[in-house]
Amino acid sequence: MNLDNPMAGIVKEFLSDNFGSNPSSTPAVDVAEYENESIVLMELPGVKKEDITLSLEDDLLTIKGERKTDQDSGAKKILHREIVTEPFTRSIRLPHRIDANGISAELQNGILRITLPKAQEVRPKTIKIN
Repeated sequence: MNLDNPMAGIVKEFLSDNFGSNPSSTPAVDVAEYENESIVLMELPGVKKEDITLSLEDDLLTIKGERKTDQDSGAKKILHREIVTEPFTRSIRLPHRIDANGISAELQNGILRITLPKAQEVRPKTIKIN
């Protein structure tokens, strides 16, 4: 930074490609466990469902995708960039066995919601007293 003109350094940083926060290519995730299932929510604004793949191996859920954009097309120079457009992979180890046949996923308003039903053998059981 130029100590004689501190504003010059601030303006230069603002106009650089990496001004402000350091964007992460890994989308934010929430995982919640309920009695009979777990729910995974992932922020994916601007990502199409065709650009997402989900896989489950044992107790490891893997979400892969890519946000594609045409914001650069025709631009002479990008003045500021925080929107990450590179591929991402996120793996989440689940705390219980999953009924793989009952998994469902939907993408709505930029939020991916994955419902992972617990396997029957790990669900709580009510025992009837005779």
